[in-house]
Amino acid sequence: VLVNTSKLQLSDSISLKNLSLDVFADNKKLDFSLKFSDNLTQNRTSGNLNFKSFFTENNIQGEFENSELEIYGRHVKINNNNILSYNGDKLAILNFSLNRLKESIVINGIASKSSEDKMEVDFKNIDLQFINPFLKDVGIEIGGKINRNITFQSLFAKPFFTSNLIIDSLSINNNLLGFT
Repeated sequence: VLVNTSKLQLSDSISLKNLSLDVFADNKKLDFSLKFSDNLTQNRTSGNLNFKSFFTENNIQGEFENSELEIYGRHVKINNNNILSYNGDKLAILNFSLNRLKESIVINGIASKSSEDKMEVDFKNIDLQFINPFLKDVGIEIGGKINRNITFQSLFAKPFFTSNLIIDSLSINNNLLGFT
């Protein structure tokens, strides 16, 4: 199946332009390739996401391969050595990471109804200015670098989380709040 569209509106302020989705599915696998680009020279948003998966008796397991995003001019790569698995009750993610220069977000764990299962998201040197284009309409600008992790439990039932996140040089609308 091949789908092409000039614009896909995700929310009132977020859309994907020049989108192409190519899906192949049969009783053994589900593969897709999603490409999009706004064709801007500055603050470009584009993506090339490739997901390859296979079905087992009670499970779908796959990985992103050779995938990357450019979000408002910031190039982000998705690592190739990741595994995503879903069995109807649990989502397992192993070694899924988004990487940009010296910044990374790494996700590992299991999301389910059980409070025993944990999903951990590790942040390393994430520049919070990355979020500013999404906050432009509400008049907020933030800065600082976020590090450490947040752990989620019982994500499919009554979610809760614990965190040891640290934000270095947090600022809101150019007002320095410091180390939090």
